[in-house]
Amino acid sequence: MSDAPDLLLELNAALALAVTIVLALRTPARRVFGPRAAYGLWGVVPLTLAAVCLPRMAAGSVVASSTLSLIPGQLIVAVWGAGAIAFAGLMMAHQMRFAALARQGLAGPAVTGVIVPRLVMPAHSDIRWSPEERALIRAHEHAHLERGDLRVNAVVALLQCLFWCNPWAHIAVSRFRFDQELACDAQVLAVRPGRRRVYAEALLKAGQTRATPLGCGWGDASGTLETRIASFRLNRHSPTPVAVAVVLGLALGVAATAWALQPATVEASDDPRPKILNLRLSPPEA
Repeated sequence: MSDAPDLLLELNAALALAVTIVLALRTPARRVFGPRAAYGLWGVVPLTLAAVCLPRMAAGSVVASSTLSLIPGQLIVAVWGAGAIAFAGLMMAHQMRFAALARQGLAGPAVTGVIVPRLVMPAHSDIRWSPEERALIRAHEHAHLERGDLRVNAVVALLQCLFWCNPWAHIAVSRFRFDQELACDAQVLAVRPGRRRVYAEALLKAGQTRATPLGCGWGDASGTLETRIASFRLNRHSPTPVAVAVVLGLALGVAATAWALQPATVEASDDPRPKILNLRLSPPEA
């Protein structure tokens, strides 16, 4: 495996490749297979990153000099680590700000908390939404808990901290969170097909709010309400075997490509002595 600076470069390049592919395919996949299958496309990203971490050995090959050789490797790792810690601090400050607003009744609807999840509703919810609308909101947030979205978002937040200097990471998180909400909408409406209008009215009353890093918000601001409401007409059922096969095949293909494109590592020889090339010369022709 390459050293730390080179590995960081390879991981960031793989992230950009995987995110670009997902961004290009998420909308067509949503129209053909439904929001839940489109959300599954995001599995391409962590699988690609994991593939890059696997070594690719090549005996007898020549390793090109590092593209980061002009900068001390320890300095690169130190700057990257400091940025990741600072970005994590900003996330925690955002999470604490949300908790303070929740105590004042100014946040939500949302679910938050990885270890002990809880539902957050704004003050005067019984006035803003009808009982049927509140039931749909609770069903939506309960679906997040059933699907494990809080734990998934915690992993996504960690990756965002690790790739703090990569703009593709921040673009990906925004689109990922929106696709997560669409998939959750589809799961709720799959068992309540006659509640699309009430569901849309509840969304419009809530407006758009930014979800916390360690939570799932009802009105995520990373996408438009028009797109979200329009997705109610798409396929809301679980992905078909064809959709699962397409998504899985794409994920494996991108991961294999990223793994094959990374520089090969030369196997170190156990014998430190120089190799002697023995040539047999043929006698000159008469």
